[in-house]
Amino acid sequence: MAHALQTTSVIFKLPTSITKFFALVKVKLAERAKRMQSYRELNALSDRELNDIGLCRGDIHNVVNDNFYKDSIRIAETQPNKNMKGWV
Repeated sequence: MAHALQTTSVIFKLPTSITKFFALVKVKLAERAKRMQSYRELNALSDRELNDIGLCRGDIHNVVNDNFYKDSIRIAETQPNKNMKGWV
């Protein structure tokens, strides 16, 4: 009897987990579409226009995938700024 109850509860949970899965897939596809649109727009810019905003062609992939500033932020968080007043 207990086994039948456990199996039934799993069957009732299955539709909600499938719904959550497809909702997550929908969100990820929307995020990917935004990234691809950004990639196309940045790639359409000339080298001079990219230089004006502080980028080069090699930076486009990292900018679109949010990897561009992570290294510099990580370094800034771990090392104190020696130019700040009060640095000993």
